[in-house]
Amino acid sequence: MRIDFHQIANEKDNLNFIDKYRNSAWDLNIPYLAAATMKKAEYAFSPFQKFKYFNQGKKELELYIQKKPECVEARYIRYIVQKKIPTFLGYNKNMDTDKQYILENLAKSSIPPDYQEFINDKIKELP
Repeated sequence: MRIDFHQIANEKDNLNFIDKYRNSAWDLNIPYLAAATMKKAEYAFSPFQKFKYFNQGKKELELYIQKKPECVEARYIRYIVQKKIPTFLGYNKNMDTDKQYILENLAKSSIPPDYQEFINDKIKELP
């Protein structure tokens, strides 16, 4: 799921990702699917539909982080979403605290070392 998420390049990839992982029993599927739901807004034609997808995914991601604020991976997903979306959406207030939390806690997390390295690299490459 982790690698597949980062390989989403278009609407078809995004929909395939959602279909593939929708029924996954893995708890961390929630933040990834929430981000993919927000990404559906990028491909929607109607402004109403764009906001619907964005708000739905945002709500799911925020609820997950509210329940599990110590989850480094969920905060990483929120961080990359907030870095990539337009600022006029107003969903950018957690970037600094999430980045700090990720950098301070990543090495102590249960995330596999190769994915920890990937996260570190991704954070460095985002402006």
